[in-house]
Amino acid sequence: YCKLINIQQTNDTGKPYFTDSQIAELSKHSTDWQDIAYRNAMAMNHNITVSGGSERTKILVSGSFNDRDGIVSPGNFKRYILRGNITQEICKGLSLNLITGYARREHTGSGSSQNNRGGSYFGAAVSTPPTVTAYNEDGTWRNMKITYPFSSNALINLVNYRSTHKSESANDVITVNAAVN
Repeated sequence: YCKLINIQQTNDTGKPYFTDSQIAELSKHSTDWQDIAYRNAMAMNHNITVSGGSERTKILVSGSFNDRDGIVSPGNFKRYILRGNITQEICKGLSLNLITGYARREHTGSGSSQNNRGGSYFGAAVSTPPTVTAYNEDGTWRNMKITYPFSSNALINLVNYRSTHKSESANDVITVNAAVN
């Protein structure tokens, strides 16, 4: 990283930014920002259907549950679906159908915006210098915008961003349909 920055700085300003001794010291420790930003994510899907009835009555009940973690913590998506169908033959040529459904979706995540060099969560994961940590020596959040004079003025601290930018949403949908045939 330091050698690449030195090439860029030499092209831009005529002199490298890091000295050989700084490069040697900084190479002893490195922050893998993509490892911090992303995680392995699990996904579960469960489905069940039960059907039955008699000659004149047919019943079907089904349900499903999906649970997916996002690759960015605290990202999560859950979906619950329940469905029921009943068909009752009243007499030959006349039947009553009732179809019902319920669905719930829940989403939790870290929003991302400001798509300028490192101003989004994903941009920061690839733009933040590996030579710095998320925290200052006193334990406060590091301001990534002022880490180096060549840093993007939009660069965010993704550990801070993830802990302070959380969005949650949920919605429910209920459907009922009836028909006489």
